[in-house]
Amino acid sequence: MNVERRSTMAPAKTGPLRGLARPAVVTLTIATCTLASKLAGFGRELIMARYFGVTADVDALLVAITPYWVFILVVGEALRFQFIPKLTAEETRYGLAAFWRASAVLVRRTAVIGIVLSTTLALSARWWVPAIAPGASKATLELAIRLAWLLSPIVAASLVGNVLVAVLNARGRLLRSAIADLAYNAFGVPFVLLFAGTLGIRAAAWGWTGGYVLYCLVLLGAFAGRRLPWRGSRPGAALGLLDAAPLMFIAAATPITMAVDRLVASRLPTGSIAALNYAFKLFFFPVGILVGALGAVSYPRLARSFASQRQVEAGNAVAADLTIYLVLATPLSAFFAVASLEIVELFFRRGVFDSAAARLTADCLRAYSFGILPYGAGVLLMRANLAANARRGPVVATSVALATNVLLDVVLSGTLAAPGVALAFGCAGLVSAVLYGAQLLRRARGAIPDVSVMLAVLGCTVAGIAALRIVPSGGGSPLAWLLARGGLFAVVVAGGYAATGVWSRTRATLLRSAEATS
Repeated sequence: MNVERRSTMAPAKTGPLRGLARPAVVTLTIATCTLASKLAGFGRELIMARYFGVTADVDALLVAITPYWVFILVVGEALRFQFIPKLTAEETRYGLAAFWRASAVLVRRTAVIGIVLSTTLALSARWWVPAIAPGASKATLELAIRLAWLLSPIVAASLVGNVLVAVLNARGRLLRSAIADLAYNAFGVPFVLLFAGTLGIRAAAWGWTGGYVLYCLVLLGAFAGRRLPWRGSRPGAALGLLDAAPLMFIAAATPITMAVDRLVASRLPTGSIAALNYAFKLFFFPVGILVGALGAVSYPRLARSFASQRQVEAGNAVAADLTIYLVLATPLSAFFAVASLEIVELFFRRGVFDSAAARLTADCLRAYSFGILPYGAGVLLMRANLAANARRGPVVATSVALATNVLLDVVLSGTLAAPGVALAFGCAGLVSAVLYGAQLLRRARGAIPDVSVMLAVLGCTVAGIAALRIVPSGGGSPLAWLLARGGLFAVVVAGGYAATGVWSRTRATLLRSAEATS
């Protein structure tokens, strides 16, 4: 069998600077691929906004894709969290051949389960579509049922793809999964652009489906020419998918929250679901890049650190990730809150996306901006807990956060309409971040960013917002406004970081993490 060989010898001492450089290069490379992927996906959203705006057609598409999106995020994330450490342990205990045998069985079982789930969801669409959006019109529901059939292959392709990502990441191949994600988003842009005029909203559905099939094929390309075994060498060599059930629930936090948000928004004025979707895309664009790059690099390393009882190393790594995220995300959150209307107008206001749609989406984006910090920090802390093989605590934290979101959705949507739904998302993220952080501190006490650095970051952000008063608001193009005020804001914040030592102290945190690893 053609298998790759990897040395089991301990890495040589390279010193903290070189130890810092390698993870930084890997993180930057993955962040670049993730950025390109997000830009491609965002381009698809811009095209959708231009052709379909905030309409019932977009509402129908978002209702139809909701369960598939849940499977993508819930099961996909759970499979990665579950099988990366377990496949690594399989290789450590029984050798590389056992690793590939377990991987082959996992891929085959997942493919069968994915095909069954895809078929079941397509056949049952007439029942689950009205359950997701009971307040939608009959025409919207009928269109959503038709679109659900077009989207059904997504489940099988995404499940198999995520298992392949787990296998590749366990082998240290992080870049191909980022490339596969880029291929998925890149496929949708030309497809929707070419066929939106003739196929209507179905073009977006076909673009999503074809993109996920391409995602799976790109990942399968890594195994071209490799003869994977069909049977395990011992009982239990194939890891059961049911082992991931607790992690599926934990990973379900965001998609279940979004499903609840859409259910509540279906009872609000037409276009509320679409406005929340466009605002969430803007909110998640930078957050996904930061969290995705940091998590992809740190999760396998954290799993090894906790498995080897190296709590100091794990704590330093978590503190470094949180520091990087908070230093970058704090000013971003503030600027999104201040410039929400200009950002929405720049990216979406064209075609049938009129001023009323821009104002509604901007209000939702402003509400989402308050969740940038807690949501991203909560995701990083959740992954660190899972890397420590914690299960019960994260399940409880996820349950409390979901209950908080449902309660606040009902309360805030009644007074603030769609923006209230967005604000509830951020509040639930804050609850989950606090609970995940409290649980992690029992396993890695060093997993706390430097408080003085965080205070300096907050002060610099406030100074940046105050400086925006220099540039008059209103009038002119959104692009010119954003360039002028955004540039001034960035200069003030970056200068404040340099003057208060934020950059140097952040570098010191990264060096401590590199020293512990080396």
